[in-house]
Amino acid sequence: MNLKGKTILVTGSSRRIGRVLALAVAKAGGDVIIHHNNSPDEAEITKQKISALGQEATILQADFSNPNSTDEFIKEVFSSQKLDGLVNNASVFSNLSWADTQVTQWNNHLAINLTTPFLLSQAFGLKGSIYANYLQNHTNATFGHFCRRRTCQRNYS
Repeated sequence: MNLKGKTILVTGSSRRIGRVLALAVAKAGGDVIIHHNNSPDEAEITKQKISALGQEATILQADFSNPNSTDEFIKEVFSSQKLDGLVNNASVFSNLSWADTQVTQWNNHLAINLTTPFLLSQAFGLKGSIYANYLQNHTNATFGHFCRRRTCQRNYS
C-alpha cells in the first residue's frame, strides 16, 4: 500500500497497537496525526520513530471521555488538518464486574469506545467544515441523517 502524500489520524497511537498502526502508516509513506489522552512521553517517542522513517507526525491530546475535549479535538483536526484517513483505535478497557459497574463507568466506556469513534467517523465522512457547521446547528440532535458514499480500494498482496 502506498500512502505517500496522505495524512492519517490514528487515535490512541502513542503506544501499544496504536503505535504499531501509526508506524505502519509511516512505513507506507503516510504522515500521521498521533492522538493520545495522557501519555505525552509515549506520543513523543512515536513521533520520533515516525520522523526516523522520513514522515511527518503531529501530536494532539484529547480526553475522549470528556465531551468538550472530544468536540474541541474534532474541530481542531477537521478545521486545520489535511486528513485522508482515520483509524479509530483509542479505547478504554477496565476490569469491571457486571454486579459492581457504576453508571459513570459505563458512560465512560460508551464515550470512548462507541460515541467518539462514531463522531470522528461522521466528521471524516462530512469532511470537517461541513461537520463543524453541523455541530453548531444540531447540538441537541441525536444522530444526523447525512451520508456520503466512499469507495475503498484494497490491495491484498
